[in-house]
Amino acid sequence: MRTWIFAALAWLCPALAAAQTLNEAQAVAKALHRAPEVAAAEHARAIARRGALVAVGQPQPMVRVTVSQIGIPPMEPPAAWVMVDQPLVLGTQLRDQRDAALAAADVGAQDARVAAGETAFAVRQAFARWRGLHRQLDLLQHHHGMAQGIEKTLVAALSAGKDVSASRLAQAQADIAQLEAQRLAVAAALPGALAELEAWMGEPVRDKPAADLPEAPSPVSLDDHPAVARLAAQGVAAARLAQAERSADAWTVTPSAGLMTMPGMPVGLMLSVGVRPGAWTEAEKQRLQGRAATALDSRQTQQSLAQAVRRRLKARLAAADGALLQLGVQVQALRDRVLPAQRRAVTAAMPALAAGSRSVADVLEAQHRLVALDLQIADLETQWLTQRAARIRLETADSDGMPSMGGAGAAGMDDGDAGMPMSRSGGMK
Repeated sequence: MRTWIFAALAWLCPALAAAQTLNEAQAVAKALHRAPEVAAAEHARAIARRGALVAVGQPQPMVRVTVSQIGIPPMEPPAAWVMVDQPLVLGTQLRDQRDAALAAADVGAQDARVAAGETAFAVRQAFARWRGLHRQLDLLQHHHGMAQGIEKTLVAALSAGKDVSASRLAQAQADIAQLEAQRLAVAAALPGALAELEAWMGEPVRDKPAADLPEAPSPVSLDDHPAVARLAAQGVAAARLAQAERSADAWTVTPSAGLMTMPGMPVGLMLSVGVRPGAWTEAEKQRLQGRAATALDSRQTQQSLAQAVRRRLKARLAAADGALLQLGVQVQALRDRVLPAQRRAVTAAMPALAAGSRSVADVLEAQHRLVALDLQIADLETQWLTQRAARIRLETADSDGMPSMGGAGAAGMDDGDAGMPMSRSGGMK
């Protein structure tokens, strides 16, 4: 029985260890689940649609009370009328106005996607910084232990009377002190990066960052891009508005019903019908035609802007993919080819150092190169994650840098995009 228990624990341990790591996708999913910006954008759109539905409808009824004095008071009582008027708009005017209002409300349908993209971008940036510092801290602790091992080897060789100078031992001790200083600096910066990530995720992070890098982003369809979709929605809204303006000259019929009383007569029923013509005058017709033409011009403008935005986004995405691929190739070459060779050089030098058959300067230099290479790869991985976050941000940013677009602002691979948009406190395997 005990054997089965140990076997089950051995089988579960790798799964439990894997569950104790946090990757970028998990961090983004948890942040989006609690993001108030996304919920606010979705709520705002729902309110806009409800407002559009209730804002357009048949006019409200009106009650009129009329008192008329026919004879000489007080000998003759006054006559009185109580009428209820209900205007009725004929034709498709109300339907067209409702469609135009709903289309205008749907222009903000992309706000939730934009807010989610901005939140995800900030989380990816925070995760990249936290992972990079965590990776540097692990490397510095590892190399600090290796440097201490070199120091012990030099002390033993010096005690045994081998050809080891005291200056080389002092250099090894200086390397230990430098690594310790770097480790303390990184350890001091790590809590701040962790706090920023926790603020975006809305929960404490007790796991370690996953070592594997995520996949490079896949190509996306620009037809579904928020900036293009928003312009398309604006074009639809302009077309619906033009239709509403064309049907705004509908006639309005106002039937009225009420009671009347006159001196010496019983209470009687009174019915009437009022008619309000639409565009009666030539000036009114020209005004409505001008507003419809303006709406159609706006639609054509939005279509032209959508084509320009699509071209610019395609160029920016291609440039971002190229830069990301270039950096990914550099990281993979250093990690898969250069780093193993440098590790073998240091490992092969250690026995020779203990035997006193190798220059101490060569050993220390090989160790220096290994430390620098490890830290360089960690820094390049952080840069890759940062550029990947900016590349993905291009897929949901509400602007490609064109003015008067409205929305979250441009997102790209420039240095100015490296910072957080807001604050709360080539894939490789």
